[in-house]
Amino acid sequence: VGCDGFRVSLSGNPGRLSRPDNVFNHGIAGTVAACNRVLASFALPPFTPSGLSESGLERRGCFVSRLDITRNYTTGSEGAARAFVRWLANRSIARMRRGFSGDESVWWSNTLHMLKAYIKHLEMQKHGTAEDAAILDWLRTNGVVRVEVELKKRLLSELGLNDLANITDEKLHQLFDEQTELFHASDRSHED
Repeated sequence: VGCDGFRVSLSGNPGRLSRPDNVFNHGIAGTVAACNRVLASFALPPFTPSGLSESGLERRGCFVSRLDITRNYTTGSEGAARAFVRWLANRSIARMRRGFSGDESVWWSNTLHMLKAYIKHLEMQKHGTAEDAAILDWLRTNGVVRVEVELKKRLLSELGLNDLANITDEKLHQLFDEQTELFHASDRSHED
C-alpha cells in the first residue's frame, strides 16, 4: 500500500489476504472489496469507479495498471496435469515469447500481456503451504492446473479496462476465453 498525499496505490493479491489459500478467488466486486478493506485498515479512502460524486463533481476514480484473471482446470491426476502442461509447452502463440519449467509450468509473454499455466499444488508448496494441508491433497489428487492471464497496463488502456468503472466479470470472462483460445484448438498435425 502506498500514498503520496494525492494518490493511493495497492499492489499484490488482495483476494489472498486473511485466507489460507487462493485456490478459489473473488470476482471483480469481491476483489475491490478486499482492496478497500486493506485501505480502510490504513485509514485511506476506498477505490471507487470514475463518474460523478454525491456532490455532483467529476471523480477520477480508480486506475487499474495490472489485472490477473485466473481459472482452475482439473485434469484428474498429477500425471495428467503434467501431461497437460507438456502439451501446452509445445504450443506457440504469435508475437509472444514462450518459456517453461519442466512439466510444471509454461508461460508466454509480450509487452501487452502474459499467459501462464502451472500445476497449482506445486506452486502452493513452493510458497510454504504445509504438506499435510487438505487443500494441497485435493489439488494434487485432482491434478489442478491454474491458468492465468496477466493483463498489463498498455493492454488495459487499449481495452478501456484501466478505469474500474468499465470492468465487469462478464468482460473478464470473455477476455480470458479470448486469450486462452489456443487451449481449444485441435492439433491436426498428424491428419492426412
